[in-house]
Amino acid sequence: MTVVLKPVSPGSFDEPETPVIVLCKGAETSMLPKIRPRSEPAFVVSEDFRDPLCQGLSRTDQPPVGMTGPLVMERVTEFASSGLRTLVIGAKLITSVEWSQLKNELDEARGMLEGREQAMNRVYEKIERGFLLVGCTGIEDMLQDGVPETITALREAGIQVWILTGDKEETAVNISYSAGHFYHGMNEARITKQETLYQCSNEIDRQIERIRESKSIDPESPFGVVIDGQSLNFALELPLRKKFTECCLSATTVLCCRLTPIQKAEVVRLIKESRSPPPVTAAIGDGANDVSMILEAHVSFGLFGKEGRQAVRAADYAFGRFQFLKTAILFHGHTYYIRVAMLVLYFFYKNLVFTLPQMLFGFFCVYSAQTIYPEFYLVFFNITMTSLPIFLYGVFEKPVPRSTLLAFPALYRSIVRNRGLSRLNFLMWICLAVWHAFVIFFGAYFVAFQGQASGGSSTQTNYGGSAVGEIVCFGNLVLMSIFLVVNLRLIFFSHFINWVVGLGFALTFILNWAMFLFLNYYLFPLETGAQLFGTYTVLWGGSGAGTGWFALLVFMFLALLPDMVIRGLSDQGWEWRLEQMAQEEKERALADEMDRREAKQRLAKKANQTDGNAYKQSGSIREETNNTNQYPKESNTYTNPSFDWPVGEPLPHISEAPSNQLKTRLHIEELFEQGPIVQKPTTHSRRLIDYTRNAVGQPPVPSMNSGPDLPGGGLVAHVTYGQPETIMSRM
Repeated sequence: MTVVLKPVSPGSFDEPETPVIVLCKGAETSMLPKIRPRSEPAFVVSEDFRDPLCQGLSRTDQPPVGMTGPLVMERVTEFASSGLRTLVIGAKLITSVEWSQLKNELDEARGMLEGREQAMNRVYEKIERGFLLVGCTGIEDMLQDGVPETITALREAGIQVWILTGDKEETAVNISYSAGHFYHGMNEARITKQETLYQCSNEIDRQIERIRESKSIDPESPFGVVIDGQSLNFALELPLRKKFTECCLSATTVLCCRLTPIQKAEVVRLIKESRSPPPVTAAIGDGANDVSMILEAHVSFGLFGKEGRQAVRAADYAFGRFQFLKTAILFHGHTYYIRVAMLVLYFFYKNLVFTLPQMLFGFFCVYSAQTIYPEFYLVFFNITMTSLPIFLYGVFEKPVPRSTLLAFPALYRSIVRNRGLSRLNFLMWICLAVWHAFVIFFGAYFVAFQGQASGGSSTQTNYGGSAVGEIVCFGNLVLMSIFLVVNLRLIFFSHFINWVVGLGFALTFILNWAMFLFLNYYLFPLETGAQLFGTYTVLWGGSGAGTGWFALLVFMFLALLPDMVIRGLSDQGWEWRLEQMAQEEKERALADEMDRREAKQRLAKKANQTDGNAYKQSGSIREETNNTNQYPKESNTYTNPSFDWPVGEPLPHISEAPSNQLKTRLHIEELFEQGPIVQKPTTHSRRLIDYTRNAVGQPPVPSMNSGPDLPGGGLVAHVTYGQPETIMSRM
């Protein structure tokens, strides 16, 4: 980033000799080539111009000891190894006349219709050169809360996380380990500091072979690819593009460091074109350098941060903290995908169920263009009869509880690669739609020709001994059955029904039934009104109403029977899967705990072999006793049961202890040394690390457990009074 400013001095702002300061910061790889040699003369300002910054930059006789390129690289590497984010700063002075010329060229380039970007870059190159090396900075950029947990959850969900950063390699690697992007035990495949295309190609081949050999031994072997911006320029070239993509996709995760904004966008484009079908990419950033990457990705997230709001303005979604990404993807992403997939499938399903009986009816009407439904319902089926329930489903449905999705990130794998709209799932919905249409149409056909005679009304003609046999009544029975089946199926597959959803379904049934009654008792002034007048009375209110109601129940049961079986098997599958995940989580936690215990035991054994039995020295544990109240070594009980001191609180000094309390003190040295388990003899009164007591009147029982009060945790062997044992502490 470069800033051009003109210092203000009394009476000198409009003078031509007033200098212009150009400040620039960036990575050492981009800044050091822009630094001018010390032998070049600097712009010298007038002594009358009293600006300390300008006077300092205009000195031709720079101090002999100052910042040089090698020294800056040494400091930058040192800072980066400590996990600091590094920058190199340069500055220079130019005359007002020179700046006016550059500004005019820049304005000219901005107004060009063709080649504008190239022209602007040429002007920028003129401005950003010949800097005086000011120094370098190392800034600690603390991770937000929940970052490691979020990245780990995304990895368990089957999402490959890549980090694209402008930080130096050492800084980026340290931050990756801190953020859980890299983890201990992961192998690193580094493709860095490549000078030529041929050298980069050989290094990529070597890393691919290394990953293959490791995967052949252990398919779950984790690998993390590390590549810097210089090497990425070669890797993105056409001859190496496919090879580099293969290397990255075979690894567990990828870290790209020292990237420019354009390179970040190129990497996202590389991922989008890496395979067929193309994967869905998501980018998250908080600064202006991330805008190009955010615009290139399919889905983008912007973070409100201290680096401005450019990323937020360019992103599809924005929130304040990185940890919200876990909820956004694992819960909202999973939930909304199920809603949208169900919405699409349901629209195909309900319209196929509605139109297929009309196609079947064509075989019986000799394709005379006679419709099975009254024209009135052709319009209102998708408006009043089936629109509100699916709308409320798409808004309120929660197929899996939020707590379950966040606790078991692997559930997200059930929707990857568009499984909700897969060919198999779509075919299943089509088959069910055909089944429902066949059951309803041929069921109504059976009732029409084989049912018992029902008196009917003066406005209807019985056909085949049944009121259903009349074409209008037959069509109404089919339509009513479809209306109930498609809505009941949606209820049947809903996992979350609150009062709003319940009210929506109730209103749909009540209002449409009221519409049927209205058309039955009111002669609508259209041809359709004459057809529907009295139909409800014949089907559902006359002497043959039992036939119609019984037919509805039979149709719904037979049509929805496969759906009930599928729902039951699906629920059992989900329960079994959740139980398996819970069991795997317990086994993983138990394995981790056993690994920690084994590691502690190995360290303890190693320390014992190294230091011997140091704690068995006579001065390791000192007893201070009162001559009038001593406890013999062979005693298994307190001689004074009134002693009761809070756990974790330091015991009082002997001189401060009441005469009726315990007078035996155990002084255990607290070790703060860093490293593995250490053992030292405790010959002095030091801070008491831990103190274990059982019920009053019972002596402490020797036990081995984790010391909760120890800095960093550790092992403490509690001892019986008068019987010194080895004390171990790992800091």
